[in-house]
Amino acid sequence: MTKVDSVVSLLKSMTKSEKKHFSVQIIRKNSKKDFIQIYELIEREGITDSSLLRERFKQKNGGSSFDIALQYLYDKLLNMLLGLRKGRDVCYDLYQDILKAKMLYERSMFHESFMLLEKTIVRAQKYENYMVLLLAARIELDYLQNLDFPYLTEKELCHKQYIITESLKILRKINEQSFLYELLKYRLIYRGRNRSEMQKKEMGDLMISELYIASSLSKSNFEITKIHQLFQANYLMSIGDYEAALNSFQELTVLFKTNVKLWENPPYYYLSTLEGVLGSLRSVANYEGIRHFLEELKGLTTQSFADFQINATCLLFQYELFLFLDKGDFESCIHLIDEYEITLYNKFESLNPIRQAELCLYTALVYLGNGNMKRARYFINKAILDRNLDYLPLSHTIRLVKLMIYYEQGDFDIIRYESRSLKRRFLMDKERYYQIERYMLSFLNKDSLPILLQTRQSMWNKLWEQLSALYQDSFEKQLLDLFDFIAWIEAKLLKKKLSKVLYEHFFKRSNLN
Repeated sequence: MTKVDSVVSLLKSMTKSEKKHFSVQIIRKNSKKDFIQIYELIEREGITDSSLLRERFKQKNGGSSFDIALQYLYDKLLNMLLGLRKGRDVCYDLYQDILKAKMLYERSMFHESFMLLEKTIVRAQKYENYMVLLLAARIELDYLQNLDFPYLTEKELCHKQYIITESLKILRKINEQSFLYELLKYRLIYRGRNRSEMQKKEMGDLMISELYIASSLSKSNFEITKIHQLFQANYLMSIGDYEAALNSFQELTVLFKTNVKLWENPPYYYLSTLEGVLGSLRSVANYEGIRHFLEELKGLTTQSFADFQINATCLLFQYELFLFLDKGDFESCIHLIDEYEITLYNKFESLNPIRQAELCLYTALVYLGNGNMKRARYFINKAILDRNLDYLPLSHTIRLVKLMIYYEQGDFDIIRYESRSLKRRFLMDKERYYQIERYMLSFLNKDSLPILLQTRQSMWNKLWEQLSALYQDSFEKQLLDLFDFIAWIEAKLLKKKLSKVLYEHFFKRSNLN
């Protein structure tokens, strides 16, 4: 990824208020600087291509270095965004206080330095930020030692060491538990649910180890309890106990609600946790569970921060949409889109890049299902992910849906051209691509199918023998959970309505789960 891509991604991720702040605080004071010209070429003229941006910059500044100006712009943007976190992010403020304490100590303002470190330690304990607590406590002891422990009793010294030792113990427990949870998630993604006795034993061993860590602390800890509930919920889903998994997810939301002081401001981490819960429930077709957590999500859409509010609203819309889209109920999807026209679609530019791409993708799928290819094409063309997001399954889905729209419109020349590009990428990195993509590309390049329905049925029967297994492949499910491409192939091949086939596949997959 080039530095130009990094700057463009950073600018796309900025909210209107952040861009306004940059204009007022940076541009007005540096209007003649080289880096401002790069900013204006990207932001006002929409130039994102690295070569073209370099060329246009040289036309305006023949003797200036493009690379230096670009790096300077990147640093300015990062520093500005970091500065805006002040007063909104406890973690940021705590680290800032540590840096201030170091600066005061270096200037021999020892009393002020120790006062600030003590304040930081107390706040870090309150917010259970043990990384900051460990760092601040260690710096404090180093400074005290350098000054020969002024006014410090041996008992006080031992107490300060005790704080460090306890922090290390908790951090070690959190790390051990995080490792087990990450290992569980990895196995679920790449191995799927328990099939063999060996897999069941391995997962059982993980569960026992996790329970031991969760119960070994003498007092309750938010981070460990949170990871414990996430681990339990995912483990229970892996063995098919969805009711117990839902209970664990519900206990997780209770945990967050009873620890509001530990939330970020705004609560991005809680939003991310809810998104993970909703995604897990959708993957096992637990739509009743989804409805429960949508109520939790609605509470976050009332947050005072406009950029957070619109992104929470987009997530709420998506999962309300999935309740209809997954079953092929395109008519209800259209009604839902109309309901969110003012609160979501009219504020599209305020969404972060991933949310923008997701909104466009699912809206395009709705219009494709309704047969409105003009609107489908409009939205899929807006769903452009930058290169640093290319590894997400979402980017694969966008490319396939775009080809599906071309197929519906009979643009087979474009399909063949785009297919060649995708095939080259398959050859370059086979591990990152899905079997369903290869089946889709093969089908999309068939511009003439048999006329007789009986022949088509025979083709489908052979394909189904291969495709049905993909529903049980944990890796392929990542893409099929975003949209059921197999249903679309069946609809085209057997001349059925996509809505009807999605409805049939929905219940087939529910039974498989």
